[in-house]
Amino acid sequence: MIKTKSIPKISDLLNVEHVKNLVPGTLIYKGKQHTPMRMDLIYYNDKTYEELTFKGVDALYAYTNQLDTGNVWLNVVGLSEVEKIALIGKNYKISKLYLEQVINITKHSMFKDDDDSVFCDLQMIYLKEHAIEIRNISVYLKGNMVITFQDKDGDIFEGLRDRVRNGDGMVRKRGGDYLFYAIMDDLADNYMDVIESIKFRISVLEENMINDGQISLKEIHEIRKVLFILKLSVSPFTYFTEKAMSNGLFPTTELMFLDNISDHIKALTNELLLQKELVDSVNANYMLDNSNEMNKIMTTLTIFSAIFIPLSFLAGVFGMNFEFIPGLDSELGFYVFAISCVTVVVFMITFFKVKKWF
Repeated sequence: MIKTKSIPKISDLLNVEHVKNLVPGTLIYKGKQHTPMRMDLIYYNDKTYEELTFKGVDALYAYTNQLDTGNVWLNVVGLSEVEKIALIGKNYKISKLYLEQVINITKHSMFKDDDDSVFCDLQMIYLKEHAIEIRNISVYLKGNMVITFQDKDGDIFEGLRDRVRNGDGMVRKRGGDYLFYAIMDDLADNYMDVIESIKFRISVLEENMINDGQISLKEIHEIRKVLFILKLSVSPFTYFTEKAMSNGLFPTTELMFLDNISDHIKALTNELLLQKELVDSVNANYMLDNSNEMNKIMTTLTIFSAIFIPLSFLAGVFGMNFEFIPGLDSELGFYVFAISCVTVVVFMITFFKVKKWF
């Protein structure tokens, strides 16, 4: 059974402190995960590779400032230390409007590009131990440097890191734009894995409904929620591929790679629409079956009530306390009354059958 984890609940969103009327670009952390900040840096080119971890922004900037060539992948984990986030933005000339989006982990996905940089804020949705994990991630590209921002440790990019470490594939031979593309491609591939797991779960729900007539409404709700979040997360990929093909910010990434991820996103979009219709159909059929079952029960109860109404009337008439009621003194009175009741029951059942009311 596929479960969903780390999906924000309405109660969690209501508990987030919302401050209004602030200057645009004001940095306020709106999450609950207070992870100490850690900055993992990978420096590489086609010949060399180095991997370091920093806890101080000054030491990080001093290291990157002395680099002349090569590419840098900086992964920032822990977003609650707003002062350090602001210092990173100042050192690497990241707009405060982007940083505001980075630490606001409750918003929808988005994509922005400037003359010399690209910023994408979206959901990292993947399978972890047969459960669907949903987390926020921000990716920033400027020149030969890519910065990823995550609220807590653990992600889906270990395979990409191994490719960088071992020099596999083309990532070591290309620029920072190709690394940005590779990150987006990994995210899209995991979206496809999630949608495949949802397809399987929906098919299981359909079989359970057909065979047993019972399914979990909670599971249907969780599937619909994941599909909705996936739909919101796909939009930035569409903008990314369109801009990457036209604005010249991806000089070392061939169009065939961008076309490939574009095709994946189109397939994913179509699959999302199909699975949404399927899960809505399963839900509608389940509610209809329940309604029909309830109607059958009410029909049976109504027929029983209709049969006993005349019997109750006859019993009430002959049970009245009048001194003289015809037939009460007869030895056959009881039998006549019983036969009359049976006749009424048989007549009413026959009448209902002819009318096809049951």
